[in-house]
Amino acid sequence: MIEIQKRYEAQKVRIEELEAENGAMRNENQELREEIKCLREKCAELERRMEEGIEKAVGEATAALYVQLREREKEIEILKAKIGKDSTNSSKPPSTDGKGKKVRNNRERSEREVGGQPGHKGHTLRVPNNLSELAEQGKIKLKIEDHTNGATEYVTSYTVGIETQVVWTEHRHKVGTRVTYVQYDASVKAFCVLLTEGEFVSLERTSEILELITNGQIAPSIGTIRNYIEESTAGSMSRYEELGQEILNSGIVHTDETPVRCTERLEIDDKGKESLETAKGKTFKVFIRVYSTLRAAYYTLNAHKGDAGIMRDGILATFLGILCHDHDKKLYKYGTQHGACNAHLLRDLKGLAELWQVEWANKFRKLLVDMNEHKKTDIASCKSPPVGCRQTDYEKFSETWDALLQEGTAALVLLPEGSCRYNELRRMIARLSNFKQEYMLFLQNYSVPFTNNLAERDLRHCKTKQKVSNSFRSWKGALNYVIIWSIIASAKKQNINILKAIADTFSHPFVSLT
Repeated sequence: MIEIQKRYEAQKVRIEELEAENGAMRNENQELREEIKCLREKCAELERRMEEGIEKAVGEATAALYVQLREREKEIEILKAKIGKDSTNSSKPPSTDGKGKKVRNNRERSEREVGGQPGHKGHTLRVPNNLSELAEQGKIKLKIEDHTNGATEYVTSYTVGIETQVVWTEHRHKVGTRVTYVQYDASVKAFCVLLTEGEFVSLERTSEILELITNGQIAPSIGTIRNYIEESTAGSMSRYEELGQEILNSGIVHTDETPVRCTERLEIDDKGKESLETAKGKTFKVFIRVYSTLRAAYYTLNAHKGDAGIMRDGILATFLGILCHDHDKKLYKYGTQHGACNAHLLRDLKGLAELWQVEWANKFRKLLVDMNEHKKTDIASCKSPPVGCRQTDYEKFSETWDALLQEGTAALVLLPEGSCRYNELRRMIARLSNFKQEYMLFLQNYSVPFTNNLAERDLRHCKTKQKVSNSFRSWKGALNYVIIWSIIASAKKQNINILKAIADTFSHPFVSLT
């Protein structure tokens, strides 16, 4: 019994120890659970922070990449636009189109049939009505060849040919007069100048051509031909000054300039001192400017294209008429009104539509074409050409112009500010808004043409000259060229025989070679 009591007591103590141990374990387990919970919370916080850090790092890295990507896209867009620019959708000249680059026809298709249009003057070879009179005046030589063996009835046909005959003229002077025993007359000199300066034939070839057509009787040396060019230039100065004054007194003048290459350049400092600079291993870019009317062309040469050269030309500084040009900003300070070239505007709008995908530009192009067609129709439908567009029609076109500007401004707002497309459209809207009067002047005053093509046509020979000769060898040679071409171009416009016009620049009388 005692033994059982002891066991019971021992078991009771053991149970109490186990309960105490179990309580301790429960407390420890609770502490472990709380610790695990705390660790899980810390782990979750660490994971959250890690994800945030990773997301932030990735965001920062990708943001920089996105910035670089947008910059690259902008560069690609600019480069594609630059590569796509040519003479049909920008103000770039055709010489920059590059070899092998197919340039689409810039002309708009019309409803006219292919071929000669009604009223077009033909060029069929016909016998002059005054054939006998021309023969009597010595302008032609009339010959008859009989193929009928003397028959009284025959059918007539004609052939037209040319004969070159050398003319020796004996000049008699008073005894004691100092004369040159023999020299070429103005006809030979004019022919040399026409071939070299007007037709871009080399000095050597000019001598060969003259020797060929005169059966070896006339063959001036290269040095002699150079002297003839100098003599013609000196003899042209009075006429050259008259042309400048005629341009100055005109109501409407077209002007444009083109660069040419030259091995010399005339520099003028602020004090007016002149110095001739010679290129070393290269050529200078100098500028020929033309002032054109329907009856005259006046060319000038300057080392640079700024206002200093324009002032030295002596035309625009005192010009009080309408000046037509290619929207050259420096020219807006001269003249009383300005006619900006719409051909350049059409090309720039075409470039805006094609290169920057701005469809609004095509709407404005259509407006310009409609305005020009209205002018043509208005002139053709009146017996006496009107001075300008009727006020109601002009106001209608003006309102359409303003409405399209508002539409363009609305389209501009939708584009990302600062993007290339945004800047191109913004500049075009500002141009059309600020120079609306200048671009619409051709409609308000029908004497003002739609384009500045008159001046551009008058400069075309300069590019041909450069293609043939590459560059001028001296400043004097380039100056001779612009003076002589002022005489040639003006003679063409006034239907004056060019050879006769050049011969008049020499002191000796003109004798025809034919």
